Amino acid sequence: MRPHQAPAWRMFLGQIGALALHRSETTEPPQDEPAWRDLLRTLARKFPHDEPWRLVVDDWTKPAFLQPPVPKDVLSSPKRRSGAVGAPQVKAFDGTPNSRRKNEFVRARLAVRMPP
Repeated sequence: MRPHQAPAWRMFLGQIGALALHRSETTEPPQDEPAWRDLLRTLARKFPHDEPWRLVVDDWTKPAFLQPPVPKDVLSSPKRRSGAVGAPQVKAFDGTPNSRRKNEFVRARLAVRMPP
């Protein structure tokens, strides 16, 4: 992490902790790692495999850390399959030059659908 990013990261972590405490309706922060883990998992109960906390997920219809899920209609879009102009060419999130981060894929696809 770059030095200029540290204050924002600390504020972000503080906000996540405050949200977890608020959701659990407690005012005392946990004192050990397992208790914090359980508390943070309450923020993403719909995802038993902790997808929202993972940096990369195999299933793009699931969220990843700070990345939205890709809507299923976007993944199955005929424009995406045909290679039409404006449709991003994404094969996999594997780091190859043809791949993009999931959130870039979503933004590019939504921008194509948005009216002027």
